[in-house]
Amino acid sequence: MKKILLSVFIILLVMTTNTIYGKDVFTESTLQYVSENVKEPNVQALCAVAVDLDSGKILYEKNALLRNAPASTTKMMTAIVTVENSNLDDIVTISRKAAGMDGSVMGLYTGQQLTVKELLYGLLLCSGNDAAVALAEHIGGDMESFARLMNEKAEELGLKDTHFVNSHGLDAEGHYSNAYELAKIGAYALSHDIIKEIVGTKFAHIAGRNLTNTNELLGYYEGVYGLKTGFTNKAGRCLVTSAKRGDLNVITVVLNSPTKKARTISTIRILDYVFDNFDYFPIVSKGERFADVTVKKGIQREVDLVVREDIRMLLAKKDVAGLKYTCIFPESLTAPVIQGTEVGKLKITRGNEVLLDIPLVAAEDVGVRNTIYYLKEIGKNLMDLMR
Repeated sequence: MKKILLSVFIILLVMTTNTIYGKDVFTESTLQYVSENVKEPNVQALCAVAVDLDSGKILYEKNALLRNAPASTTKMMTAIVTVENSNLDDIVTISRKAAGMDGSVMGLYTGQQLTVKELLYGLLLCSGNDAAVALAEHIGGDMESFARLMNEKAEELGLKDTHFVNSHGLDAEGHYSNAYELAKIGAYALSHDIIKEIVGTKFAHIAGRNLTNTNELLGYYEGVYGLKTGFTNKAGRCLVTSAKRGDLNVITVVLNSPTKKARTISTIRILDYVFDNFDYFPIVSKGERFADVTVKKGIQREVDLVVREDIRMLLAKKDVAGLKYTCIFPESLTAPVIQGTEVGKLKITRGNEVLLDIPLVAAEDVGVRNTIYYLKEIGKNLMDLMR
């Protein structure tokens, strides 16, 4: 046996499963730590979360479901609705209302014409409120109609506690979200190549203006490639960050930090915590042999039980040594056995927690030792004698 530390329990019935391995659904039910007893970061923010983008597992949270004003992190949804409802080369004429916006702006003027793509840069790099209004008017006709599109998209994404009334994120009654759902919005936004490209750009020259990304961690913290900042008096300092190191690709959110410095340090602490303590580890390899089972009336007396695919799993580094592998399979099979047939399962546990149920399958075909088989064998032997 390849894995000597396996605890093998033999049962009399063949067991089959339909299991998805190592992939938690990105839902509220995953609101738990992957590992316990790891020192958590000191975060100066009312709400925070860190989510692994590949598995959907939540690696850190602090009041992740607490409702908060989202400020300009709103513009992630503005960008999503824009990309999905317009062409990047569409020409947008800037209205008086858009040009008159205050706060963070890219400096648009009434009657100016830009493409949707140029406005997206202004929206996501310098967090332009003027660009946000211009895009809302171009796509929705007015702010109310555009906000309706934003809320429809939020519902489509399964968001339960997010509601928008504008495209820019300035404080308004009924405009809210939470850290966890903003992480979901950010993850979805990154699935659009143009958004991912823009939020990963530090500087751009657009419409005669030099724009600088407001994300202070871009180009500063190793692995950061996005995403969006925000600030209002009600929301506090906010930052949604995407970062990748090795196999680990995460998105973090901090909401309602007291200062820009606090949100920066808090995000760094969360990212350090995640990258220092978690990683993807190979659990099994495709074709790896874990057991063999007797085949009654088989041409071969035994057949190997193997796994179908390579499987990795996100784990706390300290927990890897504590994994237990247990094979469950029948005492015997009766020929014929078809290659790839599920014969048993491999249970991977940590303590009392079952982490994975992996099907074990027959490694090869095993034919039946019947009359035809014996006649063929006699024929082969006679041919050998006659040579």
